[in-house]
Amino acid sequence: MLRKKLTCLKFTKGCSLNTLLTEFKQCVYELKAAGGKLESNAIVSQLLAAIPESYMSVTTAIDVMFAQDKDSITLDFVKNRLLLEESRKDSKEEASQSSAFADRFKKKWKITRKI
Repeated sequence: MLRKKLTCLKFTKGCSLNTLLTEFKQCVYELKAAGGKLESNAIVSQLLAAIPESYMSVTTAIDVMFAQDKDSITLDFVKNRLLLEESRKDSKEEASQSSAFADRFKKKWKITRKI
């Protein structure tokens, strides 16, 4: 049952990546505590499978590194890379929203000034 839960765990829109990582870690811990055996390579692969396509650039890069040397890619490395990508996406989105607000303000100021 725990292995199925781990396999079915997916990133859902509106949920933070940190929440997924916490659930994933808890599920792995429970599976190991119940006597299940998971190698670190399998854990990394399962986590990458749970990540959405919007993170494809990062997951593809990790997959390539993983294929070259499976022992060098740890779960902590993968989690840190994914969290870094999430923060990059968030800052990019905030910059986009700020730019859109500035554009609306400039347009309104130009209209008001002409009158």
